[in-house]
Amino acid sequence: MDPSSAASASSPTLVHGKPLCAPPLTSSKRPRATIPTGGWDSHCHLFGALDRYLPAATATHMAPEATLADYRALLDRLGLAKGVFVTSTVYGTDNRLLLEALQEANGSDIAAGWLRGIAVIDASISDAALRQMHEVGVRGFRINLMQKTGGAHFSGGVGYENLMPLAERVKEMGWHAQLWVDSALLGELRADLAALPVPFVIDHFGRTQAARGADDPGFSLLCDMLAAGEAYAKISGAYRISNAAPDYPDVTPMAAKIIAAAPTRLVWGTDWPHPNHAGIMPDDADLLDVLAGWCEGDDATLKAILVDTPTSLYA
Repeated sequence: MDPSSAASASSPTLVHGKPLCAPPLTSSKRPRATIPTGGWDSHCHLFGALDRYLPAATATHMAPEATLADYRALLDRLGLAKGVFVTSTVYGTDNRLLLEALQEANGSDIAAGWLRGIAVIDASISDAALRQMHEVGVRGFRINLMQKTGGAHFSGGVGYENLMPLAERVKEMGWHAQLWVDSALLGELRADLAALPVPFVIDHFGRTQAARGADDPGFSLLCDMLAAGEAYAKISGAYRISNAAPDYPDVTPMAAKIIAAAPTRLVWGTDWPHPNHAGIMPDDADLLDVLAGWCEGDDATLKAILVDTPTSLYA
């Protein structure tokens, strides 16, 4: 039995009353593919010291410490220049770790810095706090949608009712909304999303499980929305929608379809350190090679996904 299987077979370690999820792999592997200069990892999480950064009361899990230095080492191993740190729902709307990491990574020169942020906030946040976030490198906020009138996918996430009020308040700063939503709900949400005064990015293939296939109605609608210029999407988290590690061949038809629909409306991310994942822990070098394979040798498409589009959203 490998260590990850052994860990899952035993009782989980509890920290602050929450089960502690598995750490990421320790790896020295580098991508085989040639990665364009200036590439972005558009989705990661960081986790602070367990005795300092406490989980929200609603958190369903805790994660081992994953530091800014750990993440910088990962980017260097992958040949990527910049990253986007998304506050985990573990922390609810406590963005202290996000702000501290941005200040450390970027210093006083945001343009020359290498880290940007996506905050988890609700409509009660003050204008002064929003401005402070922008000044250190936050460029968007994350909403967790279950359904239009319902709650969030994850306890600790922020729900739909905050989307339009926040969008109105951050539009002048050039932010976007990041939406954790199942593509099956996009038909219900499309008209409202079209009315948003800010761009929006759909997370992780719209959470479309690979078993649903590339012709799934919700996923097809996501592709149509991208092609129409209505949305952006992250083609990340293949390991969360497929069990066919490490190459995820069942995701390939979906990737081919979404890339063909709108190659300049896509970004990619590692989702490191892969929190709350019970399956085979991915190696991020493999995930980057999988992306390169989806691009089928088209350097311009790979550059659009790793450099051009994320630069337009996060710079």
